[in-house]
Amino acid sequence: MKIWAVFLATIMISSASAQAQEFRMTCRGEKGVYLVVYDAVRNVLTNNNPQFAPPWKIKRTQVDEDGALIWSSVQAHFGERDALAFFGREKWVRYFYGNGSVVEDSCRN
Repeated sequence: MKIWAVFLATIMISSASAQAQEFRMTCRGEKGVYLVVYDAVRNVLTNNNPQFAPPWKIKRTQVDEDGALIWSSVQAHFGERDALAFFGREKWVRYFYGNGSVVEDSCRN
């Protein structure tokens, strides 16, 4: 019986840790509000900004006490667009375009 209780406690702690590794934010862009979610356990980024069509490829991540910084890319009309998303005290997504311009959308929980 004691082993079973330890097993259940371990599962509950693991589950809580996995849930804590999901970062979410709602952002406002040119075409309205969209959701950005980063699952650190599965290393998957979803971004339903209507200006871009998934899937999003993750290039690099940094998760620490300040939050999560995700560098990703997505297929666009004539190639790829890079995006940098920050889930921290401040929340934002920056989109980088081929002409050198950068668009930043502010986000919140």
